[in-house]
Amino acid sequence: MFRCTLGSVRSEGMPPTQVYGITVVTSLPEYGGEPGVTRTFELEKRYSEFEALHAALATAGAAARGLPVLPGKSLFSMFGSESVVAERTAAFETLLNYVSQEPTLRAHPAMGGFVGCSPFPRRPGAPKAAAAASPPSVPGAQCGAWLACHRLSQ
Repeated sequence: MFRCTLGSVRSEGMPPTQVYGITVVTSLPEYGGEPGVTRTFELEKRYSEFEALHAALATAGAAARGLPVLPGKSLFSMFGSESVVAERTAAFETLLNYVSQEPTLRAHPAMGGFVGCSPFPRRPGAPKAAAAASPPSVPGAQCGAWLACHRLSQ
């Protein structure tokens, strides 16, 4: 099982940037789960991180043909327009639901990087969006280690 749902949206910084809350529920080993044991963890992502994920997944061959289109960038998004936020939230959830149903996309390194459960973690100093878009240079911790650190930080 692998399911992602979007919840809260908050603005931060100047100009304001929307940060989308995601809840991941999984029992898949590649995401730190075990058969019969469900794990749940929370993430926060910006539009640019969804955009980088979408671009990386679009190169995944036949499974990528059905990828939903993301809404474009908008001047209104800078000001937290409710309609833009609602459109993006729906599109991001549709994207994550599609990925959860496609084993090839679900196992893609970009998806692992997006949820922080990649055998290849983000390079130190690299922007967060780079984790989903480019392979890192140093292999590292498995998802279980990430989850343990994540739990400790809460």
